[in-house]
Amino acid sequence: MKLSQIIDRYLAQSPQITGNQRGALLRMRKDSIGQREGHKLTAQHIVQWAEERAETVCSATITGDLSHLRGMLDYAPIGLGIEGVSSLPITLAMPILRRRRLVGANPSRIRVPTPDEHAAILAHVRGRSKI
Repeated sequence: MKLSQIIDRYLAQSPQITGNQRGALLRMRKDSIGQREGHKLTAQHIVQWAEERAETVCSATITGDLSHLRGMLDYAPIGLGIEGVSSLPITLAMPILRRRRLVGANPSRIRVPTPDEHAAILAHVRGRSKI
């Protein structure tokens, strides 16, 4: 069974999954990783996908995507009854991904809002509050 099919089943069974997690999994359905057979997934496939993904997003986004994929792969054998699927390829790929800096934390932000931006933010928040 392809990862895209596993993702479909996982999301159908898990309506509470929304936002970034749902979006990341839906995007992976369309990526090269989604066309891989779940039981044949290797660490090399994970590294290849991360390299492709790094062309458009930062390492923190890839880290988050892999976290969502790992959660689904951990759930699939028992929760979906899909044998042979495991998150082990992600675990095996992580040292390579770290070494190549394809995964990591968000860089710290050094920009602060300008006084005008700060005033606009406060006005917006105050406009929404019921104080």
